[in-house]
Amino acid sequence: MDINLLINQENEIAYNSITECEELVRNTEGLITILSEITEIKSKKAAVFYFLIKQVINSMHQCLVSSLRRHEVQAQLMLRHSIETACLAAYSLYDSKMENYIINDEVGAKPVNNAKSKAYGWLDKNYPNQSLKLKQIKDQINEYYAHGNMFNSLRGISDKDVNKNINYFDKRDLLLEKTYIWQVGYTACIIFDLIYQSSKKCDFVIVSEGVFETFKDLVEVNQRYRLEFMQEKRLLR
Repeated sequence: MDINLLINQENEIAYNSITECEELVRNTEGLITILSEITEIKSKKAAVFYFLIKQVINSMHQCLVSSLRRHEVQAQLMLRHSIETACLAAYSLYDSKMENYIINDEVGAKPVNNAKSKAYGWLDKNYPNQSLKLKQIKDQINEYYAHGNMFNSLRGISDKDVNKNINYFDKRDLLLEKTYIWQVGYTACIIFDLIYQSSKKCDFVIVSEGVFETFKDLVEVNQRYRLEFMQEKRLLR
């Protein structure tokens, strides 16, 4: 494989995906971006949240870009990373102590092992609806994408490839591409709701004025696509 050729092919594939699915891509992009606009930070106590929510947004953008480039395993792994970090970000609005998330030992900085389990327990108790929805997405990722399997290997074989060579890019399927892009936006909707509700109960961040109205407009478009996908017989199996 020529790395320069692959990069050029990726750019062309991504550009074509954006052109063919522009409204959906822009909607998903908006739902990711608005995660940075939920709160106004007024205290140093929000340092953990600041770093975590920035990572959520970065990971979700990487997920979107990977989907546009037809690298779905990579996209799904970044989506799982987004979900896990979002759970920590919401929990940090309750427990803001930096030492509960990262510590230093003789080797250097490393994450606190039980931070995620504490966050998940807190979410189950305080935000069970959002917690369940995120868990369902993560469970699906774990079943199909988190580990090597034949399902993913077959994604790289084109129907027209008589030699059954494994391609660098996933097989082209416009309907599935659209659902993957939509899923990123849908996940961002759940994360927005979780962070928004958590922020309202937090005394060291302020919920941005008018952000929910903007969010509702974005959700309306995301839900319209969901209803369209529900009419597709392939997706109902």
